[in-house]
Amino acid sequence: INAEYMGASAGLSGGQFDMGSLTSWNIQTSKLANKLLLDPPTIVNTIRFTHNGNMLAAGCADGMIRIFDMITCSPIMGWPAHTGQVKCLRFCGQETTVLTAGEDGRIVEWSLHNIRKIVRSFTVFNQAAPPVTPWNIDLAIDGQEKFFLTPSPRAPAGAIFQLDQVADQQLQQQNVLPRTATCGGVVQLLPGHSLPVTAVDWHWDPSSNLCVTASEDHSVIVSKLVPIQRT
Repeated sequence: INAEYMGASAGLSGGQFDMGSLTSWNIQTSKLANKLLLDPPTIVNTIRFTHNGNMLAAGCADGMIRIFDMITCSPIMGWPAHTGQVKCLRFCGQETTVLTAGEDGRIVEWSLHNIRKIVRSFTVFNQAAPPVTPWNIDLAIDGQEKFFLTPSPRAPAGAIFQLDQVADQQLQQQNVLPRTATCGGVVQLLPGHSLPVTAVDWHWDPSSNLCVTASEDHSVIVSKLVPIQRT
């Protein structure tokens, strides 16, 4: 078991938070193990390890995604991902891609094999149709990586989007969907809250079909997804 954990912090300068740090700590000794380079210095909003802990992705206030090799504790790639801050990210595509959500109202899947290449993108909201409720940015991906869940900016509910690479590839081969694709909208809402959803999660077991949404109304709802019967 890796006895280290990561910490992201923001530094206060001139009365404002303007720079941050990304550090790893030894759990057994409670001492600093390594400090990762942020160039240029920026606040880190979200971090995520791969399953084996060898790679770390960081989403930052300057709109950048930064990828670190945790064996050498050195940066290996980075690119501008969003206009405004990156607020949430998750590895997907069997950790060959990273899904990011930003203040610009977009959720984007990026290739880790081809820097800056967009695999697909989703528009949650835009300037022409701003959020009805605050978008508390969070992401959860189902166990089969066919869908992802995020708080809805249109209603006090969770919003499910389709994230199906096989279907996309078939459409791309038929020249129906371009390689850099802007994908469709919400495929299902998970209602039941009276105030905006603040956090979401998806059960790790694909057969369970269970999603969880938490809200400012002090409630947590577990929803079981039922397949649609087509006739």
